[in-house]
Amino acid sequence: MDVVSSRLSLSAIYLGTALVLTSVVLGVLDAPRPLINVGITIAAFSIVSGVIGSAFGPAARTSLAVVARRPVSTDWGTLNDPRHRVPSHGTHAWGQAYAVDFWRPGHPDQASVLGSGGGFARPESFLAFGQAVRAPVSGRVVVQVDGARDHRCRLGGMARLWFHIEGVVRAFMGPRALFGNYIIIEKTNTEYVLLAHLQRKSSIVTIGDYVQDGQELAKCGNSGNSTEPHVHFQCQDKKRPLFARGMPFKFV
Repeated sequence: MDVVSSRLSLSAIYLGTALVLTSVVLGVLDAPRPLINVGITIAAFSIVSGVIGSAFGPAARTSLAVVARRPVSTDWGTLNDPRHRVPSHGTHAWGQAYAVDFWRPGHPDQASVLGSGGGFARPESFLAFGQAVRAPVSGRVVVQVDGARDHRCRLGGMARLWFHIEGVVRAFMGPRALFGNYIIIEKTNTEYVLLAHLQRKSSIVTIGDYVQDGQELAKCGNSGNSTEPHVHFQCQDKKRPLFARGMPFKFV
């Protein structure tokens, strides 16, 4: 199961295809021509951007791996792991080529089941929510976003469908919409680490702070493009995710 939107580009293609079909139906029903034209325009934009994002994204950097520590304790598992495929999240966009998701099973009543707890379960009902997130590297905090809300989970059925549609919109709205609350640490001027989907108002560091690896930074939340509480980790070669290429890493 995807916890993060691992196929944003494919979702854009799916949305575009759905809009094309909707426009055809509207045409059959003799809907106003301007409405049909708008649908076709949005569909074409979605499909083209999806194809470009999934097939022609910036090449991921494959040289020196960033050395880092796990941002969470060892009892957390991983999903969308770059050891299994690259790009791990289905896209090179936003520096995600080698990103990995950390999750802690799962729901208090079904602790070993990922994706349990109901379609729009409250994030507080998951064991990962509110757990400490620590600095994977030593360096300077260069980006800190802390005001995005922790929304309800998006699990199964209609909730999952809503998540995919929502994910396409978030992909065009910028890093806060995609990553929610997140922190970026500058290890060197060519190595940056991003931690995302943090709990609202949980950050205990600010921009300009120098942090040591292992130092607590914030709590795990469910902000941004997330189906349930987890921590998104990625390394990138630039400060801004929009212009960054993903970088491989190794944990010590």
